[in-house]
Amino acid sequence: MATAQPLFAFLFVGLLGILSAFASKDKRILVSDPGYIQNELHQIQVKLQEYEATKILVTGLSAKVSSQENEISQLKYKLSSVETEMSSLQQLLNASTKSVAVMQAELAGQDSQINSLQSQISADKSNIISLQAVVNANSSVISTQLAAQEATISNLENQIHNTQGVSTGAVYIRWGRRDCPADNSTHLVYTGYAGGSNSAHTGGAAEMVCLPSDPTWGPHKEIEHYNPAYMYGAEYEDALLFGMPNQDEDVPCAVCRSTMHSTSLMIPAREQCYSGWTEGYHGVLSSGSVGSPSPTQYVCVDEHPQALTGGGITNSEGRLLYQVRTVCGSLQCPPYEDDKVLSCVVCLK
Repeated sequence: MATAQPLFAFLFVGLLGILSAFASKDKRILVSDPGYIQNELHQIQVKLQEYEATKILVTGLSAKVSSQENEISQLKYKLSSVETEMSSLQQLLNASTKSVAVMQAELAGQDSQINSLQSQISADKSNIISLQAVVNANSSVISTQLAAQEATISNLENQIHNTQGVSTGAVYIRWGRRDCPADNSTHLVYTGYAGGSNSAHTGGAAEMVCLPSDPTWGPHKEIEHYNPAYMYGAEYEDALLFGMPNQDEDVPCAVCRSTMHSTSLMIPAREQCYSGWTEGYHGVLSSGSVGSPSPTQYVCVDEHPQALTGGGITNSEGRLLYQVRTVCGSLQCPPYEDDKVLSCVVCLK
């Protein structure tokens, strides 16, 4: 709008000039001359039309100037924002420059350390080469000494093994099975047949034995009889208790040795070992019948007993195995109960 005001002033001065010219005409021109007056009025109208056109043009120019001023103001604002952003970027650039300088200093320090390490590695390589030369020069002596030490160690290991075998091995019989429990520390000594005195005899031995399946005979094999004791095989007399398909199945046995233990113990009336003991196996307590005249022994028959091949249902008598039941009275009840079948467990320590 500041530009439009001078334009209006210019037009106003022009109009005054026209009127002055009209007033300064020859006084001889009379007002009564209509032609002249008409001509002058026409010129004034033309000038007024030009003024209006100029005014419209000036108004349009004023609007354009105002719009341009707004655009200039917006550009100034954008320029201010750009300058602010440029200032921030300059600060970031300065900070980055400082970080780069710090990193370059650190890299220089690391390069120095790397050079030092490389020098040390070179020195170590020289030492290794020297030591390798010494080792090569003495390799035969060292090999001889190592061989001697290995032989000494082997002898000591054998002595330790033999000593441990004597002092820590626990041997027990697993009645009713041809094998030993499956673990790394228990080994089968031999498998064979459960045997003992005939249950119908009044004499003979009380204990049962595990007869090997590969006997060797001594020099008195064929001498004449003189009141001998007799060795019979053993039979399961209770098919239900031992899970046998037939009565009178023959009883196997296995002699087992644990290299991790030195003591074995059969505990009647339990299926688990006490704390600190390791189970070898558990099963059912068995012995001869109460009506048998022969002395008898309690043995622990495995919970999953097997039968000897070929034993079948033939009743050959011999050492007969029955269940063992409790009788309250002299036996404390509780903790025991009357007329119950007893279990057993073989424990190692």
